[in-house]
Amino acid sequence: MYSTSTKYALLALIELAARRTSGHLTGKDLSKATGTPRDFLTKVMQTLVRAGLLRAKRGRRGGYEFDRPPSQITIAQVARAVEGPQVFDKCIFSLQPCSGVKRCPHHHRWNPVRAQIMTFVKSTNIAALALDIRAADTRSSVEERGGATRVLMNPEVKPVSDLRNRRGHPVDKI
Repeated sequence: MYSTSTKYALLALIELAARRTSGHLTGKDLSKATGTPRDFLTKVMQTLVRAGLLRAKRGRRGGYEFDRPPSQITIAQVARAVEGPQVFDKCIFSLQPCSGVKRCPHHHRWNPVRAQIMTFVKSTNIAALALDIRAADTRSSVEERGGATRVLMNPEVKPVSDLRNRRGHPVDKI
């Protein structure tokens, strides 16, 4: 439904918002974190900078940061920035934009769905999507091991079954 460019833009913005405490993120970091091609993502990020959604900082401590809070950036704004203002006028059954005046035979089916999609993309912001990522990361960091569940807040923390005394023997009890 949306272009690859828009999908990459959303992935990068969500990642940037999820890591907000770490300041600027480079295109290389965002590319690696999102699994997107670096050169392509760089062009998409430049589009977001021109649209006023991001700021780019050059140099050794450079990277991208939000130009305004992610809670004020919606999916709709990102799609418009990347694909242009007519992005939501597209009809999936026609090569022509949907004007509502000259309707295709499927307009009565598609228009209610399109309205629901519009409500979603206009009301969903990047901050909310970043919270979903943080929640998913927390859930996926819970590991089942030997019947005991532990949260991996620090990968250096070893489960009880991996603890050893000074002589290298397993420790049975704490």
